[in-house]
Amino acid sequence: MIAAASASAPGKVNLVLQVGQPDHSGYHQLFSVFDSVARREAVTITLSAPARSGNDHATAQAQTAAALAQAAQAQAQAVSGRPWWEEVEVTTTVQIDPATDKETEQELAHLDPAQHLAVRALKEVAQNSGSERSQQLQAKQIHARLEVVKTIPMAGGMAGGSADAAAALVAANAVLQAELDDEELHRLGRRLGADVPACLAGEVTVATGYGDQIQRSYRVPTHHWVFVLAHQGLSTPEVFRHFDSLELGRNELDTELSPSLEQALLGGQVAQLFQNDLQPVAAKRDDLKQTLQELSARALPAIISGSGPTIAVPAADAEAAHALAQEIRTWPTVAATLVTTSPSAPARLEWEK
Repeated sequence: MIAAASASAPGKVNLVLQVGQPDHSGYHQLFSVFDSVARREAVTITLSAPARSGNDHATAQAQTAAALAQAAQAQAQAVSGRPWWEEVEVTTTVQIDPATDKETEQELAHLDPAQHLAVRALKEVAQNSGSERSQQLQAKQIHARLEVVKTIPMAGGMAGGSADAAAALVAANAVLQAELDDEELHRLGRRLGADVPACLAGEVTVATGYGDQIQRSYRVPTHHWVFVLAHQGLSTPEVFRHFDSLELGRNELDTELSPSLEQALLGGQVAQLFQNDLQPVAAKRDDLKQTLQELSARALPAIISGSGPTIAVPAADAEAAHALAQEIRTWPTVAATLVTTSPSAPARLEWEK
């Protein structure tokens, strides 16, 4: 092994999401208040030299299937001339819902690594690093392995993929000794996705632009949450297309929290901030509409996170959250519930060697 590093980054819930009209590029200006959650994605990057094949019997027996695969990958790199970061092995462990985790892992095993945000983040750091290690590695045949541990629901509006990217940026920065500062990591993060900077920043952040321009950060009291998972995900592009077809985009967006909402946030009264312009669109789906109606009938504040379908319900404390989660998970429109807290720390390096 040449080097390895592991990092983690938080998912998010949007306490506020205001959406403007689409611009000439089809994207929307946003005003968002992100609350980072304690469920974190972890990415471990390992760089190793391919195992050398030997002619003697003992060496041949000692080689594992993984080592042979690494040698084959290195050979492919040499033949194709592709850089090592274009040939990355990805494995994923899912820790969201025991009933479906293995099935989800099998689905992710078929994902093209080139489309994986964590792989793209590694590539961004490799291509933007002028460190001595990065330059040395470019001249070598390297086997790169990414291990992703997912705890954030996918296609759930909680930025699981963006958290993967944020964690990978931090891990790659360490493993490549790139020495990129926070400003540079945020710049690369914006190239990967609008939510990536918020996952890098953690805490509670106010964002403008396409949701990728962090304007300020707040440190606030701990909040307790129940996240209500649906049986099916929602496509963010499809939600926005439906939103645009209804011409719901705002002409003007806020640029900061009002004094009263800021006071509510600092006092831990997050439900007073709840505002999501995409919720009327996402909630047209029958199961989400029914779940929100059940919550409203019990006078429980709730908000769909981002483009959905995950519904966030604040709770008074940990005990109340667990009791509420146990009740809600019995509803037929609910696949599972998750209990967690917020805000969470910024993306961080967990270890390196």
